Amino acid sequence: MKYFLRIVLFLSVFAGAPCFAQQTRTESNHTIHANISMGNFHAGTGYSYEWAFAPKWTVVGSAWLKSEFFWGENFIVGNYSEYILHPAISVEPRFYYNFNRRETRGKNTSLNSGSYLSTTFSCFIPSINGKNGAYRDFFHYGIAPHWGMRRVYSNNLFLEFHTGLIFLMAPGEALVGPDINLKFGYVF
Repeated sequence: MKYFLRIVLFLSVFAGAPCFAQQTRTESNHTIHANISMGNFHAGTGYSYEWAFAPKWTVVGSAWLKSEFFWGENFIVGNYSEYILHPAISVEPRFYYNFNRRETRGKNTSLNSGSYLSTTFSCFIPSINGKNGAYRDFFHYGIAPHWGMRRVYSNNLFLEFHTGLIFLMAPGEALVGPDINLKFGYVF
């Protein structure tokens, strides 16, 4: 009877091992990154922490310095260019939906390398610098639902792309536009 229980325990552990292997989990990590947005013409650099709280769910908290660029032609001043530099913070819940499929195909899923759906909630702090009179002395907010993909390479360099819509809200105005973003950096 004693050996029978050991054999049953041994077989149940090894029989259940493939079931547990399919449970790919997200991982908590830190990133230092730079990003370029083609939707609303800005670039930035910052730090993010991605906290994994469920097998396929994470929350990304970011603090970054955003610079916006404006250029064009004006009747009075001719060609002009402006920029604004301001800090921003954001919170982004993510759902990674294709880990199991990537793993069965033998592709990398470490450090959350996969595709995701998310919504970013951002707060843009008043400008700390500007050129040619471009300055924002007010808080403005953004909500951006998007689809994205993240790829982490063997030396912990990552590349992330997302696309969607962004809803910007400021005192007295609201804007809607495309959100196309490319982010790259180092994950640790």
